[in-house]
Amino acid sequence: MERIYLSCTGEKNQDDLITVQVFLKDVEESHKTALKTFLTNQNISVSPLRDEPDGIYSVERSYFDDGFEISYSPHRWQFYAMRDYLYAYLSSWETDFSFASNHLRKTNSNKSEIIFSDKFYVDLSRLIDSIEDQYYLTNRSIAIFLNGILKVFKENLQLYFACALLQDYNTGKIEYLNFTPETISKDKIRDKINDTLSSEILKYPLFFNNEHIADFYFHISPYTPELTVIKEFTEYLLAMIDDFIYSDILFRKETFKLKSRITELEKLIPEKYENIKIEDSRTENQALEKSRVRLILIGASEINEGKILSTITKAGFDKKKIQIYTEYQKFKSIDINNLKKIRSRYDGILLGPMPHKMHGDMNGESLIGIMQNNSEEYPPFTVIRDKAHKLKISKSSLKDALEELENKLRLVNTYTDTI
Repeated sequence: MERIYLSCTGEKNQDDLITVQVFLKDVEESHKTALKTFLTNQNISVSPLRDEPDGIYSVERSYFDDGFEISYSPHRWQFYAMRDYLYAYLSSWETDFSFASNHLRKTNSNKSEIIFSDKFYVDLSRLIDSIEDQYYLTNRSIAIFLNGILKVFKENLQLYFACALLQDYNTGKIEYLNFTPETISKDKIRDKINDTLSSEILKYPLFFNNEHIADFYFHISPYTPELTVIKEFTEYLLAMIDDFIYSDILFRKETFKLKSRITELEKLIPEKYENIKIEDSRTENQALEKSRVRLILIGASEINEGKILSTITKAGFDKKKIQIYTEYQKFKSIDINNLKKIRSRYDGILLGPMPHKMHGDMNGESLIGIMQNNSEEYPPFTVIRDKAHKLKISKSSLKDALEELENKLRLVNTYTDTI
């Protein structure tokens, strides 16, 4: 079962920020608190759920354990990208970043000096690669990347906390960004790292191309290794990520300059051209990132599952995120109640010929009839029909249905279906 469900309220405030409701299920209380703190640290507004008109609670609220609202720029985050961003962060709580103890060994039984094995460096490189992958999967989020890196430091060096201050791409100053664990208050973190007399705080500045791009702070504990071990571990890890962080800062700097220049040029357009529609170049590409989308196809088919999968992947969707049910016997394993928005593991549903009787609350109706009569309760869906409007899954009808579904998903992704 997915632990996160997002629902767009269709509201924008005076700053053109979109409001989205986030519902959580089976998430530990400490993880909820950490998630809210993490989002706040990334300048994403977090607030309690507001009461609905007449005190009516939505089905989302009754089904999930907890929820809150977030506000952010729709130009910065498309809907599915934000969903993946939240999911990637919560998933990091289940990741074990600790591996040093498997590789550290003493050079001599009478000495406490520790060296790192070759396998240690190989495993560290692989771990950093996996953290970089999350960066690209979550809309180039440097916050998600640093979240993983800081956990590597904290867990392997047995720290009370690890903190990173990154160069702001706009001002060029080193400003606060991330720390772990997030259950510590931000004020305590600030007080600690600003206490220049504290012997418990270690500071490691990060330079690249002679440019100061970040500072890392560690609060050592009684279980932390010797300073020589911390120094070697830290210097090696920072050397592996300095170019990555610098590249991200450089990318954002150049993007900011281009957007600023475009804004300046738009001001120079003569008045007689003001009514000409100009695409807002400050808005990120509105194309649907189909690799983020999770699909399910249900229906008896004239083509086999291999061809179905091939047709869907050629349309740009990720085969790892596609479920296909084409056999009548398999239909019995599907609980149609789990296709509703609040429970569904899928962002889009494709429907073909199927039996009237399936598992769930059908009340004598077909699944297609139920979904068409209660479309607001389900994710975007499309009924696969041929040119004669008959239920039929063929290569051509599937292509047509995918195109229709993609258009519906794009509206959700850019918040235009509710605004």
